[in-house]
Amino acid sequence: KLLKTFTSGNKQGEELKEWIEEQRAVLPSVEQLVFHFLTEHEKLNPDPDCGWAEPDKFGLAFVALVEDDIVNQMQLLWGIQFYCDKLGFPKLNDEYVIQSMFRAAYKYDLAEDDAYFEWKEDESEEHERGKMKAIIQTVDWFNWLEQDEE
Repeated sequence: KLLKTFTSGNKQGEELKEWIEEQRAVLPSVEQLVFHFLTEHEKLNPDPDCGWAEPDKFGLAFVALVEDDIVNQMQLLWGIQFYCDKLGFPKLNDEYVIQSMFRAAYKYDLAEDDAYFEWKEDESEEHERGKMKAIIQTVDWFNWLEQDEE
């Protein structure tokens, strides 16, 4: 029921953020929320620019869940990874969807540099599904991120 309410789109922006803060204790993990959201909301037609992450849509709610929390930011990235794995890691507009979604997550403050590097280094069994393909498809993103840090 919580996942359905979250993904319905009936609440967005500030209203959804307030709902998230009220429900935080009983919500599923950020990884599950993101995967379910993308699977239900984007279905088989992902928006590579992640328009859903705009603050007045679902962005404020996601920021409320991940702000200053590297583990939750990594969970957001795993949710994206598993969603792209489910789609077979497609390419749209000459770019891998996972790479454009990672860039958008950064743009909308859903994940900080450290979260990306921790995600990349993570070798846990529970997160290995699609991991190698995800890393290969985000090489350009990580090159940019490393240069940006310098």
